[in-house]
Amino acid sequence: MPKNLLQDIKPMSKRSSATTRKTRVKEKEPEVLHTEDSMQYSQPSTQNTINIERESSPVEKNEVMDIRNDRNTSGSFADEISTARTSRKGIWVIAIVAIVALFFAISFLFSGASIVLSATTKDVSLDNTTVTSSKDAGDGALSFDIMSISDTASTTVPASGSTTSGTVATGRVILYNAFSKDARTLIINTRLEANNGKIYKTDAQVVIPGMKGTTPGSVEVGVHASAQGEEYNSPLTDFKIVAFKGTTKESKVYARSKTEITGGASGNVHTITADEASKAQEALLGTLKDKLTKEAAVQIPKGFISYPDAVFIATENTTPNLSSTDVSVPVTIKATLTALMWNKDALSKKIAQDNLSDYNGAPVTIPNLDTLTLALKDKANIKPADAKDISFTLSGKAHIVWTIDTDKLLGDLVGKNKSVFKTVLASYPAVSEGEVFIKPFWKSSFPSDKTKIKIEIKTPDTK
Repeated sequence: MPKNLLQDIKPMSKRSSATTRKTRVKEKEPEVLHTEDSMQYSQPSTQNTINIERESSPVEKNEVMDIRNDRNTSGSFADEISTARTSRKGIWVIAIVAIVALFFAISFLFSGASIVLSATTKDVSLDNTTVTSSKDAGDGALSFDIMSISDTASTTVPASGSTTSGTVATGRVILYNAFSKDARTLIINTRLEANNGKIYKTDAQVVIPGMKGTTPGSVEVGVHASAQGEEYNSPLTDFKIVAFKGTTKESKVYARSKTEITGGASGNVHTITADEASKAQEALLGTLKDKLTKEAAVQIPKGFISYPDAVFIATENTTPNLSSTDVSVPVTIKATLTALMWNKDALSKKIAQDNLSDYNGAPVTIPNLDTLTLALKDKANIKPADAKDISFTLSGKAHIVWTIDTDKLLGDLVGKNKSVFKTVLASYPAVSEGEVFIKPFWKSSFPSDKTKIKIEIKTPDTK
């Protein structure tokens, strides 16, 4: 008997049917159910097509929705991956552009040019070469200047004797004539009254020169106290000439201390010999010379030079004090150092002029001027304060270095292509060779800003 086509379909339970709704399953083609029995007994030309209405459970519905959701979710996730990849690429591009921009910015910030130059040099041997200079030299001539410094040194010498006769105080003064252009003669023992009322006398006859314009004439002279006694010892002070008191000359012809007045004593006086005082002064002078020489070396103006043989040292108040009321006698000496000095550039140029036949007057320097030996001619007869012309000899090896005009060179190079460097240097005889370094390395021209171009001149070896 033919099998019922519906007998294998299991009816849905009431519970299941109560919670579901009928759903028609739609396919692109009608669902065809074939069984073995139907295939055996059905007509060949006939196809049994059965549309089956099935009730779907909530689980089946949810499965369908999950599949749809999975499909939607899969599409969104792929989009997110694609967007993320695109974002990462953009970040890398921006980072690379920023790094390149920063590199160029830093390169611009530290851009510049460094030029290293070697100056033209020439060595000259000086063998007692004679040079002449003048106090008030004109253009092109070598002139000299004078620097003077003074100092005082003191010591005490133990007394080697004593006396009860007492001593007079002594010192030195300067007499001034501000009265007229005519000279004034003062005889020996002319009386001078100090501000303290004490009277002193001149040691010699003197002539006070007349005024020169508004400058008083002056002359120096020694003085001594009019009486013995310690009370005549005096610090620096002014004096009136007793003979001119009450006249128009009183305030116009006068005296002023050059040294203190010392050595006055009375009663029991301690003494030293002249030889003891002289030896003490010699020792003081040696110490004073060293001190003044060191001070002079520091005080010489920048750009000037002096030499040991161009230094003069003169002493003042050479007559020593030989007595004191104390058991030790004070001895004092004052010395003045006067140094002749020359401008370094002017002296260098003079040496080049006198020793180089092809010298054209270009600026030069001699870095080793201090290694040369200078000797004054006829030094014993030179009074530096009054000297007008000085002759001297120079010995040694002078290393002459041409001066490079760096300001002009900067003007010739600023903003120009690096290729013109050698051509420009060829127009500077003071330059023997040079090299240039430009930053950053890919730039081929000098900066337009002069301050970004640094020039270094190699220091010549003067040894």
